[in-house]
Amino acid sequence: RGQGLRRESVKWFEKALAHRAGLANPARTAYDTACSAAREGWIDTAFAMLTLSGELGYANAAHASRDSDLPTLRTDPRWPAAIERFKTNAAKAQPPGAAKPAVSVKP
Repeated sequence: RGQGLRRESVKWFEKALAHRAGLANPARTAYDTACSAAREGWIDTAFAMLTLSGELGYANAAHASRDSDLPTLRTDPRWPAAIERFKTNAAKAQPPGAAKPAVSVKP
């Protein structure tokens, strides 16, 4: 049952992404579609969706690096470029010299 649902989700999300119709976060949708495709063994589709997610601004390289849906992609020569794109997006999102907010701990 899970495989059939993943196959359908990939097809639906590919159509939605083509039109950006009704998507609150297209970058995340492309990333999630890559995860479904990778679990199905559709490596080229997964990388196409990872590339699209990077183009749309996905920036969580740390999550992608440990995502349990993506181990089949990590040995592919296209993997480093995808991760680099996510890191670049994260760096662009963080203003230069911006410090992380301090966390106050109340006794």
